[in-house]
Amino acid sequence: MVRRWCGAEATERRDEVNALHAEVIRLGCLVEAAIDALSVGGCGPQAAKLERDLGVPVELLRRSNRQRR
Repeated sequence: MVRRWCGAEATERRDEVNALHAEVIRLGCLVEAAIDALSVGGCGPQAAKLERDLGVPVELLRRSNRQRR
């Protein structure tokens, strides 16, 4: 129905945005796990740097992931 109303190009763009959104979530989970592993492994400064470089507080990712489940 969306393809009929908006056309194939708009539908493909929407599908691409949805795929990119899913990839951002997947990568956020990977970074969260890496930060946790570094912290537990005694590499607190590296974990903190990774979190700063991420630009989003890990706790925000955790809350977002919990809400999706």
